Amino acid sequence: MGTGAALTAWFLAVLPLVLATELEVAAPGGHVALALLPWMALAGLPRSASSERSNGAALVLALLLPSAVFAARLDVAAGVGPGPVLLVLGVGFAVVLLLGWAAERGARGGPFHGAGWWLFVAGPPILSIAVALSTERDAPVLLRRLAAISPLEQAWRLARGVGDTGGLALTCVTAGLLALLARPGRGAGRWEQRP
Repeated sequence: MGTGAALTAWFLAVLPLVLATELEVAAPGGHVALALLPWMALAGLPRSASSERSNGAALVLALLLPSAVFAARLDVAAGVGPGPVLLVLGVGFAVVLLLGWAAERGARGGPFHGAGWWLFVAGPPILSIAVALSTERDAPVLLRRLAAISPLEQAWRLARGVGDTGGLALTCVTAGLLALLARPGRGAGRWEQRP
């Protein structure tokens, strides 16, 4: 993740936490998930090999940690035990790091990571919302099931108070699959434009 994306994720993670004292932006126990949501979206965002150089996991953790700890403090103050809060923190950090690692590998390995990211991370939740808004019905079962393995969907469910940590843990598998799809060198050469 480049510096610009990291700063954007930090701002998007901190803003709802600052507003949390005035508005009910998350369910009790959902502040950590809400703080992790922009990091999950931007850390795994497909990028090209020529995009801004990554600053690595150290920058991501340096910016993510303070907002996540503040969110954890809000959740504990809302009456959630420290055990569930630490579980969401640990699994959320793992998902962010796995998605970021997959994106770094995908930048060197062809289009498979980008397709996988849209298929398993961003696409299903976006399509589910679009179908629900445009037809005033629930999305088809297959689309809802695909959305259920999306880290973005699971973090959003936790933030609203309708998810569980088991669903977020399942997204580690999704992130791991993306890392496998993004194996460096896979498809390299075939997908590059030749002069």
